[in-house]
Amino acid sequence: MQIETERLILREMNEEDFDDLYCVLADSDIMQHYPYTFDEKRVRGWIEKNQERYQIFGFGLWAVCLKENGKMIGDCGLTLQPIGNTIKPEIGYHIQKTYQRKGYAKEAAIAVRDWAFTHTPFQTIYSYMNSTNLPSMQTAQAYGCQRVDEFVDAEKEKTTVFALSKKTWLEKYKMRQEKGAPLYQYFPCQKEKMAIEQIENLRQGNLPFQITSAKNTFDGICVEYDLQSAYAGFPCVKSLTFGGKTDAVCKRVLWNLCKEKQID
Repeated sequence: MQIETERLILREMNEEDFDDLYCVLADSDIMQHYPYTFDEKRVRGWIEKNQERYQIFGFGLWAVCLKENGKMIGDCGLTLQPIGNTIKPEIGYHIQKTYQRKGYAKEAAIAVRDWAFTHTPFQTIYSYMNSTNLPSMQTAQAYGCQRVDEFVDAEKEKTTVFALSKKTWLEKYKMRQEKGAPLYQYFPCQKEKMAIEQIENLRQGNLPFQITSAKNTFDGICVEYDLQSAYAGFPCVKSLTFGGKTDAVCKRVLWNLCKEKQID
């Protein structure tokens, strides 16, 4: 998966990103609002955690790279976070100190915002941060959020919550975007392209394609939905048997193709 903006490429992070990511996460100034410092083990765990998110959800924190030379300068993406007492979709961002104050966090967050509202069923996306973290607040406002809540977290710190609804995004940003070039481009990998072709062939065959129950079976394909998903309360595909094999990529592609028919 890859998202492109005017100056940036957002892609899935991997082990080769360790050195560049360490420069971000181990910087005490950048991560001053986290309850702990990052050593090598935690940075490697950060990469592994996001790789796991890609497999399960199809999204996570992505590597933010300069389009001109491919250098990774930070991360930005969509994750599911406990905000208050509820798991919610959150856009997070961390940019190397050298590249701050150049608009990169805003540019990346806007791309993630557009991707999230286009490729997921979320009706609201959030950003939350320590109430003293003014730069993070400014980035949240820059990509369209409004302050909606404050609470005291487990560390007894005041946390501020920003949010943007899909309705507002459609009214303020999407219409404006459609008049010009899109802010991002989405490039599925080759395996996803093959899955899309197979699923589209099935759809063109006028086979049953209705998402109203916990389980649907048609022409050898069994799709099972977790309608009471713990992941922010949206319907999540639990398993997809496709040609006798369970394929996580096909699962994600089918979910993206069908999201407009899912139950809120």
